[in-house]
Amino acid sequence: LNDYGLLILYQLPLNSSDAAVFKNQLNATNIAVWYILGAQSNLSLFNQFQKQINISGNTSTIQETFSVVNPGFTAFDLDPVMVKQIENFDPLSAPLGKVLISGNSSAVLKQRIGKVNTDYPQLFFMQDDGRKTGFLIGEGLWRWKLSEAGEAQPGSNVFNSLIPKTVQYLSVKDDKRKFKVYATKNTFEENENIVLNAVLYN
Repeated sequence: LNDYGLLILYQLPLNSSDAAVFKNQLNATNIAVWYILGAQSNLSLFNQFQKQINISGNTSTIQETFSVVNPGFTAFDLDPVMVKQIENFDPLSAPLGKVLISGNSSAVLKQRIGKVNTDYPQLFFMQDDGRKTGFLIGEGLWRWKLSEAGEAQPGSNVFNSLIPKTVQYLSVKDDKRKFKVYATKNTFEENENIVLNAVLYN
């Protein structure tokens, strides 16, 4: 697993024997993880597999959840045009149940059920002992791609922007150095003064 920068666990774990072995392997690393939950997810095993969120419910009941962009999210930029398009995307299929979060989370998207905006997160991030973790409550990302294609707006690239931003946010390691030095540019002329900028965090 150490060869990877990000693991995307799509509707995993599926059974208890594989979950136990994989959980031990995963816990021995510090790799970022993105969980995607849907109709095939075993919520009971999922709740045991990780400790950050708990979903009370079962996958036998699925609901359609639309996306609402959280205006307080600042980790990466979503411009007003992107926000409008995301909120017009087709819904994802999500397990019916209450999401209980243990710790601090940062939601990119929240769920809209029918015409009702909820506080239930749809796409959100957390930190667990230095490990970045992402959660997407709902399957059917292909619907978003089709929604965008159906609108046929020239130059529209929301889906191909949102997913890479999510992957990049999760996979990039935070720079925790307390002292940083960098030059103002990469090349200098022979007699030019070299300017270095430095930052020190105490």
